[in-house]
Amino acid sequence: MKKFIIGVGALLAVIVAGLFVAPSFIPVDTYKPLIAEQVQKATGRQLRLDGDIDLALLPRVALAVDTVSLSNAPGATAPSMVELAELKVNLQVLPLLFGGEVVVDQFVLVDPVINLEVDADGTPNWVMTPAGGQAGQDTGSGGDSGGAGGGLGDLRLGDIRLVNGTLTYTDAANGRREEVTYINMEMSVPGLDRPASAKGELKWNGENVALTIEAADPRALIEGGESEAGFEIVSNPVTLTYKGKLANAAAFNVAGKVNLSVPSIRGLAAWSGNPIEMAGDGLGPLNIDGNLSFDGKRAALANTNIAVDAIKGIGDFSVDIGGARPAVTAKLSLEILDLNPYLPADTATDEKEDTAKTDGEPADWSDEPIDASGLNLADADLEIKTQGIRARDITIGQSELSVKLKDGKLTADLARLELYEGSANGKLTLDGSGKATAVGYQVSLDGVQAAPLLRDAAGFERLLGTASAKLSGQTSGTTQRQLVAGLNGDGAVKFLDGAIKGVNLAAMVRGISTADLKSSFDGASSTDFAELSGTFAIKNGLMTNQDLALKAPLLRADGRGRVDLPKRTLKYRIAPKAVASLKGQGSTEDAPGLAVPVVAEGPWDDLSYRPDIEGTIKEDAGKILEGVTKGDDPKKALKDAKKGIKDLLKGFGKSD
Repeated sequence: MKKFIIGVGALLAVIVAGLFVAPSFIPVDTYKPLIAEQVQKATGRQLRLDGDIDLALLPRVALAVDTVSLSNAPGATAPSMVELAELKVNLQVLPLLFGGEVVVDQFVLVDPVINLEVDADGTPNWVMTPAGGQAGQDTGSGGDSGGAGGGLGDLRLGDIRLVNGTLTYTDAANGRREEVTYINMEMSVPGLDRPASAKGELKWNGENVALTIEAADPRALIEGGESEAGFEIVSNPVTLTYKGKLANAAAFNVAGKVNLSVPSIRGLAAWSGNPIEMAGDGLGPLNIDGNLSFDGKRAALANTNIAVDAIKGIGDFSVDIGGARPAVTAKLSLEILDLNPYLPADTATDEKEDTAKTDGEPADWSDEPIDASGLNLADADLEIKTQGIRARDITIGQSELSVKLKDGKLTADLARLELYEGSANGKLTLDGSGKATAVGYQVSLDGVQAAPLLRDAAGFERLLGTASAKLSGQTSGTTQRQLVAGLNGDGAVKFLDGAIKGVNLAAMVRGISTADLKSSFDGASSTDFAELSGTFAIKNGLMTNQDLALKAPLLRADGRGRVDLPKRTLKYRIAPKAVASLKGQGSTEDAPGLAVPVVAEGPWDDLSYRPDIEGTIKEDAGKILEGVTKGDDPKKALKDAKKGIKDLLKGFGKSD
């Protein structure tokens, strides 16, 4: 037995000695063809080892290889899928042989170049085809590598580095090509049951990006479990941090705290190769701080503080990327919702200002194409409460609205709007799914102060009062001009306890000469009223009104006419008359009196006024003659009729 033990010990000593000295006598280069042949069989690709190979077996396996490359898939643009200037591997043997522990003292890739490609048929080049086999075929002996006893005892990594790497991605189907350069990464894994980390940096699209990754339980992640984890991405276009749970199960998922900081949304989109072509100058800074969950298809943020440009709020937000387009869902409570940064320039106003500075020509509708393609980028279901809304010069108070966007069709339900001391509700639809943009609206107003609303909405400052209205309409077109020309709808409006600035209807009753009309339509004139109401209809951009009624003590006025919205002109007939009644608001009394009609017509910015002589003779003279036929005293009636007609014609005959 003693001799046997001595013999075994001597044999082991010889073997160990041989492992130490063998690499000095083995011509390693003679194994290059054999190694290349085995790689060819396993991957279907050609391996080239153009540099020197240094090999040591004990006390650890040490391998250093220069100039290594692996050929690309047939038809790929780059000749090699992988190229390495140098590979260094240093593996301890004894812990692996006697404890099942993998201890890698060094694993360094120097100047790696990895070319990932997808061909026109959608086949990626990283799917290998073993010699005589099928792509992705498992050439091993089979069996479950997991389970008890199938895993590693432990894994300890020392100097693990990737130095000056380059990664390219090419998709022949869509012509996309991305390149990441100056990749430098290092990893620290002191053990599978101890926290691990990796950090590094790279350059993409001209920007440096720093990356840090941490995992508390590497073993759990390797075996498909869950671990506390975190990461941080820092660059000029975006900073993203996450800390929470990470699960490497069948569906990769995360759940934890996230913070996103973007100096410019437009800048981030441009950097990623997807520039945003949208009206306005909004989509600047973005900050998000909330609880993130992601299951591979759906990302959700709960109890999230969000700030976009000057918009701040809190709420829940989710994006589902499992469908044909992203689906966005949100319930948000916002401070002031300022929409102005996201609206196109007010072309009509801009053109009016520009032309006023040059040749004085009036403003006109824009023929610039309207781009509503942004409505097709995603679907959305939003519920928003806000302390206020700004759109153009319009200011709205506390509001509640829901927005649904599906297949390029947007519906906004305005459940509650506090509007200029009153309230409003309604619905707006916007359809960008076709070539032409379709717009529809239904609006109700109650107790709204007309003066500030009309001033802010249309720059109109001549009508005061408390307004109530019901409006509806629809149109479609590819330009602002087409939208106006295609407008159809109707409405009813009522103003109480107000005034019409720039018009003196009482003066119009007293006389209708040129001088009288000029004095009745000047900036200093004004007509107070108790009630002003009417209905209108719009057909193909032509708005008509037949029942305008103004009621004030000792004064009545009727009006009818039309407004040509596409041509920006109007023709309107106003017939004021003095009456012997102090009743105003709510009066149904048709008090007698002599009407003095006036026609206002022309372009909006250059209206002219003239007396309606023909209409007056037809209407008022007819009424006088009707009195003659019905009067109890024919002689007195004829005398009154003669005097009335004489006075009427005398008024028309006045001159300056």
